[in-house]
Amino acid sequence: SLKIFIPLILSRPPSSAMNNAFNAIKALVSGPTSYALPEAAPLATVASVDLSRYLGKWFEYAKIPTPFQPPGGTNTTATYTLNDDGASVHVRNATFIGGKESSIEGKAWVAEPEVSSAKLKVQFFWPFSGDYWVIQLGDAEDYGYAVVGNPGRTSCWVLSRTPTMPEEQYKGILEKLTEQGYDNSGLTKTEHSEVKA
Repeated sequence: SLKIFIPLILSRPPSSAMNNAFNAIKALVSGPTSYALPEAAPLATVASVDLSRYLGKWFEYAKIPTPFQPPGGTNTTATYTLNDDGASVHVRNATFIGGKESSIEGKAWVAEPEVSSAKLKVQFFWPFSGDYWVIQLGDAEDYGYAVVGNPGRTSCWVLSRTPTMPEEQYKGILEKLTEQGYDNSGLTKTEHSEVKA
């Protein structure tokens, strides 16, 4: 089945619907750009993810832009809450474009619980789903920060519990990403202004 990586896909205003569709089709036909360093080893995830600690609101601190996210989005967040089934997670991604909020909702689940709790699937539109691999985590009670990638290294999200992050911490994340085979040249920081943690 056809699968695309869309953990932080966001809807666009109706006026941009055609551009959104065009970019999605283009990505599916040409394939997304890989930011893997030459001879990079298979991407490794963290050992495990405690879902109860991972749930809640995350701020997108930095990302490798994808065709599925509207350009120029600010104050971008992802909020995760446990669904009634006790296993899957409700996902709400939101961003602001021109002062107006654009959001989309979907679900996530651990792909193979018996293998790894750090490898999830995310789905916003059936039957498409994408890989959501947690490859770095902070050591705070709520993890503090998380880094999400995919096996082909075509995308990467640096998430934080707060809109800001100490520069030394971000530098350490980038160094680790390089060790994990990522070309960090594609990462861009997300603007956050007048937001409440």
